[in-house]
Amino acid sequence: MKPDILAHIDLIKKLNAEGEFFDEESPRYKAAALKALNAAKENGCLLEVNTGGVYRGYRKDFYPGPWLLTEWHKMGGKVIITSDAHDTASLTFGFDEAAEAVKAAGFSSVEVLTVNGFETQEL
Repeated sequence: MKPDILAHIDLIKKLNAEGEFFDEESPRYKAAALKALNAAKENGCLLEVNTGGVYRGYRKDFYPGPWLLTEWHKMGGKVIITSDAHDTASLTFGFDEAAEAVKAAGFSSVEVLTVNGFETQEL
């Protein structure tokens, strides 16, 4: 069975806000990220845009960042926005901002999980 969603793709940058552990612009990092995106695309995965790291104060940007979102859009991938909620206050935290980030990467829609499965909703 294949996964439906690739989540937390660049969680590795969670504690790297100031670049203290690795260079997020490094060709090596970007090559590994693209390899993961290609595997997700080959398996028909959605890519999760997760607002949890911002809610918890680890990052100022969502997972994945703008570069990965743009690459995913170029591949023809689809996205879903989630919060990784651990409490009710974070359930829809940052969704408007995440939708703007998704739009900025070129997407015009997101996938939403409903009782009928995943459905596309225009942004």
